[in-house]
Amino acid sequence: MTDQYLLRRVEPPRGTGLSDHAMRETALGGQSGWSWGMPGVYQALAAPRSYCPVPAKPRNESPHEASLGYWAPLHHLLIYRLGWSRPDRGLRWWYDSGKPTNDATLAFLAEVWDRDRALDRYLAWSLKANVEFHTNSSPIYLNRPDALSRDWESWLAQNSQVYDSSSNVDHQFFTEGDTFHLNRHLQSTDPSSEATITVTKDRRAVLVAADAENWYATLGALGATLEPLNNQSWYVDVFVKPIGFMGTFRQSRSSGNWFSGQHRIHSPGNR
Repeated sequence: MTDQYLLRRVEPPRGTGLSDHAMRETALGGQSGWSWGMPGVYQALAAPRSYCPVPAKPRNESPHEASLGYWAPLHHLLIYRLGWSRPDRGLRWWYDSGKPTNDATLAFLAEVWDRDRALDRYLAWSLKANVEFHTNSSPIYLNRPDALSRDWESWLAQNSQVYDSSSNVDHQFFTEGDTFHLNRHLQSTDPSSEATITVTKDRRAVLVAADAENWYATLGALGATLEPLNNQSWYVDVFVKPIGFMGTFRQSRSSGNWFSGQHRIHSPGNR
């Protein structure tokens, strides 16, 4: 584990619910039941030792939105922050590599979901879900799962309780299918018209989005307007006004996805 982060673990704020649309896309980036924890997660990544509020692991008696708000930021970080079109492959690489924490996002995964002994549940679900994510398109459900090594087949069998769909399983568990509607509650793919991107110096730019809705699609759209560089990348600092600093992103020439961090960490989730 890591001591890089000092966090404050919190329950869903009062008034957060599945039918609540008052706090949705503009402030959180999605419906509040799923996205109530998103601002604190990104604020913690920007200020690791500031005791930012991060969703607590749901308990058996927790309301359903506690589970939604706990798992959705993990899903979001893997797809948007790390730029993984295949989170299952990226996480398998991370496990096989000994779970290194020499990257801010990976250190955060280790500090929150892995320390909570919850990450295995997500990975087992993701291996079974067999979904591929692409910028500006809906998730693609693939017909054939990856062939797993004998060790990974054994690991998945040992974690098969994740898929117990019997009626007595509490809501913090994944079952077959998109249990928590994580794939359905990713941001929409329409870029915002109320955002700006400004070149600040050589190979550096700043994107400022007025609200949290569609910020990643907006990064893709406005990033494409930057003058092409020969064999070099633009580094774009992304700010979302209701949340703050989202990270410094660049576009992979191999996957085409925008990501924050090192390309050697981005690549395994796109092979």
